[in-house]
Amino acid sequence: MNLTVEIALDEQVELCREGNKQAFYDVYHRYAKAMLNSSMRVLNNLADAEDTVQEAFIDAFNSLDKFTYKSSFEAWLRRIVINKSISLLRKKKIQWVDAEIGNINASDSAELDEDDFSADIDRIKRAIAGLLKIIV
Repeated sequence: MNLTVEIALDEQVELCREGNKQAFYDVYHRYAKAMLNSSMRVLNNLADAEDTVQEAFIDAFNSLDKFTYKSSFEAWLRRIVINKSISLLRKKKIQWVDAEIGNINASDSAELDEDDFSADIDRIKRAIAGLLKIIV
């Protein structure tokens, strides 16, 4: 028994496969907002989400020959957007963790000296006073 459901051919997607520029425009505008919302849910950053959606559309349009209507075009595109969003999130997290781990030294946090802070505060106050003399 075959449980797969035939998804109706999307006329605009088929026109995209033929290279119709207006169809690319129409498909983009039909799905862009929904894809941006999906990416925002993962990334929580508008600029990154916008970039991710643009890249996902480029990948989808370049891979239309791989789209076989086992799901709707929207579901296929959303999967691309979500996968790209998760990849970006992982990439940024790895870079952030690496930078932090490189700067942490366990002995530094154990040997904090309040006198060092006092000296820094005094130095900052003197610098501000010097700047105020220059301004006035």
